[in-house]
Amino acid sequence: MGKTLERDRLQGEWIAVAECADGNVPTHGHDFFEFAYVVQGRAEHTINGRTFLLSEGDYFLINRNDTHAYHAITAEGFRIINCMFLPQFIDRSLTDAPGFREILNTYFLPLGDQKVSDRVTLQSYHDQEGFLGMLIMHMLEEYREKKAGHREVLRSLLVTLLIDLARHDTEPDGDGEQITRYIKKYVAEHYPEPISLSDLSRQLNFSLTHVSLTFKKDTQMSFRDYLIKIRMEKACRLLRISDKTVAQIAEMVGYTDPAFFYKAFRKTLGQTPADYRAREKNS
Repeated sequence: MGKTLERDRLQGEWIAVAECADGNVPTHGHDFFEFAYVVQGRAEHTINGRTFLLSEGDYFLINRNDTHAYHAITAEGFRIINCMFLPQFIDRSLTDAPGFREILNTYFLPLGDQKVSDRVTLQSYHDQEGFLGMLIMHMLEEYREKKAGHREVLRSLLVTLLIDLARHDTEPDGDGEQITRYIKKYVAEHYPEPISLSDLSRQLNFSLTHVSLTFKKDTQMSFRDYLIKIRMEKACRLLRISDKTVAQIAEMVGYTDPAFFYKAFRKTLGQTPADYRAREKNS
């Protein structure tokens, strides 16, 4: 969907829902909000200079005036369903809302003593149960068919979607935020080294079960999957910008066994490290 068409539809209806199959989108920004859900393929997504991997079932939010870009990394293509909207579509009182966090915390929330965190638009989430995927598909159908009352249905579905997302990104006034922040910071600084959640639990002075459940609730993924994700992101960057061998890169991101790295890379990216590097050089 072109920028002019996006702007025209949003000015007229305050919402647009579309399926997009362009896997290589250059850095751009816009003055509306965006919820995107991955329905096929894998891609690198860069938002405000921070890059992370996306795969089927992942979803994320883009604030108005943020900049982001996609780069497909699988041959089968990369498709998302995009819901773009102006905040007044939810309620006219939100017209000047600067970001998702303000919308969620002032209009829908707080959920008890919890508030949506600052990082709500700085990461991706995974739809483990498929609920948000069902909602966004319903929104796409309503937007395409435009039956009587479709705007009211779209608003209800969007509100439900955002509340469900907020439930998975609230930060309690307790130890949960500290646990997750500590683990993410430690992984960012020590990902090439052997890391175990049990060791981190001892450093935090909490039980392994508590730390594991807290981290998974906060990030929507297990610690093991998160560590692999970070290591694969670092490996992709090294494959793009360096001439080091795959074995050298494997060691640099924390894998002493190149075969194990190869297997993890192929499972995560859907291709071999060599194929990824060759594709990047050709593109």
